[in-house]
Amino acid sequence: MLNTDKLTVSVGVRDISASRAVLLGRFLAPEMRALVTSGENIKLHRCISAEAELCLSQLWNGQHMGDIRHVASELIAVADDLGDWELRQRCARAEEEVKLNPKHRAWFDRIMLLGFQFFRLWQQCILFFHGFRWFSLATPLGRMRCYVAEGKGTLPPVILLHGFGAMVPDYTELMVRLRPHVKQVLAFDMAGHGMSEPLPLTSLSRDLFEQSTWNATMFLLSRCKEKPVLFGNSLGGLAALRLASKDPDRYRALFLASPAGARVSKDDYLEMVHTFKLEGIGDARVMIERLRSRRSGMDTMFTMGVGPVLRRPFQRAMIDMMDHEAFYCGDEIATLPMPITCFWPQDERILAPAHLVFLKSHLPKHTKYDERAGFGHFPVADDPDEFARIVVEFLRGLPV
Repeated sequence: MLNTDKLTVSVGVRDISASRAVLLGRFLAPEMRALVTSGENIKLHRCISAEAELCLSQLWNGQHMGDIRHVASELIAVADDLGDWELRQRCARAEEEVKLNPKHRAWFDRIMLLGFQFFRLWQQCILFFHGFRWFSLATPLGRMRCYVAEGKGTLPPVILLHGFGAMVPDYTELMVRLRPHVKQVLAFDMAGHGMSEPLPLTSLSRDLFEQSTWNATMFLLSRCKEKPVLFGNSLGGLAALRLASKDPDRYRALFLASPAGARVSKDDYLEMVHTFKLEGIGDARVMIERLRSRRSGMDTMFTMGVGPVLRRPFQRAMIDMMDHEAFYCGDEIATLPMPITCFWPQDERILAPAHLVFLKSHLPKHTKYDERAGFGHFPVADDPDEFARIVVEFLRGLPV
């Protein structure tokens, strides 16, 4: 068993060399997997956090950029084993920030955002090739980009609601797989996301954002051939619950994938909000890794693009607007009459487990929960074929 007393003594030594910290990281990684008692975990947590802080601080002061990358990389692996996301974020930020002069941040953001937009343009081309058409919908709160495609199947239409910081083309893999099975696939970029205009920052509020979402949804409902199913992921899951609570007779069923909006402790809530406050590439990398259950060849592209997107003024204002006591679903969701499936991945690392506890105690008793391994907060990116199959099976199981 690891001798934590000896480690505690070493933390008190201020002259920490990069080589010793690297060796420490390599030594601790296998040992931490064997720890089973909470007491030792807490003690080890404090030790390695102190080592990381002292080592990175010393290296920063000496401007030893190469050592920072080396040591931070080792400590990231240690933080992963310990499950300490805060330590991991600090190390990842230190590892990446040394590569970028702060004076060049604005230009770097512009370049990365441009590349990310080209990637999303390619996604829109794929949607167009698969029969999707889009147009700009004029509403009292601004213009909103809507997407509509006629399906080739007999299952009910699906209205898709995306998550915070995302846009409809991010769900291309799911939409093109649903189209052969359903009568229609419809979606829209929420206000301030994708190609939809942002709401005025001076009057931004939760009610105003929900009103813009309601306006676009009502228009898509007018295009539906029959009662649609609402699909919502993350913030889109919260939007789906709000819409269904206001007028449950309009919707056939709900499919919620990691829905936000649960009443949780302030600490859990602040941790979730902090995830979206990206100050550097290191933060973006951590967020992308938390969004998914497995690594992808597209992780680098999303890492480069998500930071500039979430640092936009509207997204910053949205994050600040999400008040702990106001931004949640209440008891009104307990009486929803339609079939509901709540897809909650076992590798969910954006929302705390308390979110699922809240949902299980507040959603109707007939709600079905699918807690499946191999998926993260953004399940479309982990395994689009399998996730589309899950959604299609849900649609097939709906009562006639």
